[in-house]
Amino acid sequence: MYSPRKKFDAVVVGAGLSGAAACCNLCNIGLNVALVEALPLSEAGAGWINAIPEKSFFDHGLEELDPAILAYKGGRYIVQSGQQKVFIKETPLVQIDMKRLLGALHKRAEKLGATLFDRCRVVDMKFLKQRPTGIALETRKPGSTPGILNLEASLFVDASGITGAVRRRVPAMARFCRGPDESHVCNATQETWTVADGSGLKNFMEKHGIEPGDTIAWTGVEGGYSTLTLYVPAHMETLELLAGSINLPRYRPGASILRDFCKQQPWIGRLVKSGSGTIPIRRPYDILAIPGLALIGDAGLQVFPAHGSGTHSILTAAKILADTVSPRADPGGERSTWEYQAGFQRKVGAVHAVYDLVTRMTINNPASTTRALLENAILGPDQLTAGLCQELPPVTVGSLFKTFTKLGLISKTGPLTVKAPLVHALYKAYPSKPDMDALGKWSRSVALLFSEDPDIL
Repeated sequence: MYSPRKKFDAVVVGAGLSGAAACCNLCNIGLNVALVEALPLSEAGAGWINAIPEKSFFDHGLEELDPAILAYKGGRYIVQSGQQKVFIKETPLVQIDMKRLLGALHKRAEKLGATLFDRCRVVDMKFLKQRPTGIALETRKPGSTPGILNLEASLFVDASGITGAVRRRVPAMARFCRGPDESHVCNATQETWTVADGSGLKNFMEKHGIEPGDTIAWTGVEGGYSTLTLYVPAHMETLELLAGSINLPRYRPGASILRDFCKQQPWIGRLVKSGSGTIPIRRPYDILAIPGLALIGDAGLQVFPAHGSGTHSILTAAKILADTVSPRADPGGERSTWEYQAGFQRKVGAVHAVYDLVTRMTINNPASTTRALLENAILGPDQLTAGLCQELPPVTVGSLFKTFTKLGLISKTGPLTVKAPLVHALYKAYPSKPDMDALGKWSRSVALLFSEDPDIL
């Protein structure tokens, strides 16, 4: 059964955080928007407790949606590698309930006039020359015969996740976005557990120097890029656990790390809720938009590489997208889509690319390197706070060279010290106007610094 075509200014595919945020921002500038989700709407996106920079929480007005979105706030943040610890006196992060956030964004989208379609799977795209102009969706409503829903729009936004349900069906975009390899993908699991034995928890906290309200992150638990994070709320009745590692055979996935940790702690009670995800930890694709299509969130690799958090980047990307689209009669026109990708790359991509270098160094070096950096205050409270806030740390190249040489780490960390300022400057010079020749040269320069093939061949 085929439906008549429905026309919108923009069609956003994926109703998780990326899609919901993009939809609300586009509605705010007066666009007629459709939000499409393959799952039932209540199952869209992440369902876990997620830590984001407190500044981002308030800058993007999340507290206005629903006060209950803010699950936890405050406490110290402790980073530990081996026996070495670094204490951040006041965490710059807040813990938010992603399921509540998504529910609030969906309600806001409807209130702003968006049309929401769930249980709709992308099956085909329509084009005018190379530009996407229509999308065919297979609908699967309970108790009804599957049908086809056809939507037309000036702008399509792929917010469907790392697999790119729209991206991979648009040849003009797919050839530039070949997907991250396994060493640039993290398997993460977040869980909430009850506390069965309060005295056992207190003994554990005393042993590890933890206070109620603290977060402690053990780095290198599998070697290289892997972490286990424990948050103890002030009420000490439940726990928030998060683990993640690179998607390579030598690493256990986050779920296995958590299972083993919980088995070793008899004071931990029952599992309340759990969520897992495959998260890209590479810098963003060199191209994030073409006429008629923009990528946002995991679909564009807009995730902070150092710890795999995407919320701050997604909220920023959604705002940039709306800001660049708003003055244009054609929301998906070449100027709008180019300004979106240039704006994101210069503002956010520059920071992500530097931390991509840091991530690659972490993957390729043993945990002892991280311990040495913590022990010698190269990764001190200021540097770690900057990383948690997804900002560049307050260090200079000259001081790093001196310290790395003194510690005998220059062979392991020297390339990062040299390349980081070059990468940052290159991203700040991302071509500001539509020019594929200039962008191709830019992409090749980036690839040279990362010792890999360019996105734009």
